[in-house]
Amino acid sequence: KTGRGTDIILYIDEENEAFLEKSKIESLLDKYCKFLPVPIVFGKKQEWKDGKYVDTEEDNVIND
Repeated sequence: KTGRGTDIILYIDEENEAFLEKSKIESLLDKYCKFLPVPIVFGKKQEWKDGKYVDTEEDNVIND
């Protein structure tokens, strides 16, 4: 590893696949991590461009 940070690996069985949806993960991170004093990053921010959402270079900070 070249820098600081934590990688989290989850093993999900078939009956809990709903936890793999981006919106579900974001809601859980918002609920349980918004009070933390360090930034929690999940993916990249998106913007509407040419009729669809595209990722930007900016990190999506959940507890900003």
